[in-house]
Amino acid sequence: MSISSLEAELSRQRAINRELKHELNEIERGVSNGYRVLEDCNNKICSTLNESTAKFEDSHQKGIAAIELQGEIDKMYVRFKQMELANKKIRECNNKKYYDFSNYRTIRKLVQGMMDNLDMDMVSDAVIYKSVEIQHLKTPDYWLTCVLIAVMAWKNDDRSLAERAIERAITLDKKIVLFFLCCLIFECRGMNLL
Repeated sequence: MSISSLEAELSRQRAINRELKHELNEIERGVSNGYRVLEDCNNKICSTLNESTAKFEDSHQKGIAAIELQGEIDKMYVRFKQMELANKKIRECNNKKYYDFSNYRTIRKLVQGMMDNLDMDMVSDAVIYKSVEIQHLKTPDYWLTCVLIAVMAWKNDDRSLAERAIERAITLDKKIVLFFLCCLIFECRGMNLL
């Protein structure tokens, strides 16, 4: 082969070589770009995973706090119900005190007046009977009403009514009624009522 054909072959091989070099450069740039994209994607995935872990941890802490808060709310609800029940019982006691004792007041005044003055005739029997009857209908569980009914029955010689009233008074309050009945019996005997 001649030198010119060799030079032509060399020139052709150089052109192929340049072409291959150019292609290799493009492949290298593509690989570099791919590597950068892969690195960016990896960084984004790591960042997203870190954020997700932080959010998950935050959610977990909030869940624990919510459970603790629910426990406190449950305790407060029980306390609230207990306070509500206590307030209801206090209202019931106040109502009972207000209504029962306002009814009892009339009877106590009559008995106290009779005991203070030792005079059964200071108020007429009709007034006492009417007052006792009205009060006894309002509060049949008041022992003093039964005692006053017994005294009035003794005064008017109605032994069966007196005995029924004493029995009822004793069932309502055994300790106070026995003592008070004894006092009334002695007073009534002293006034020749028995």
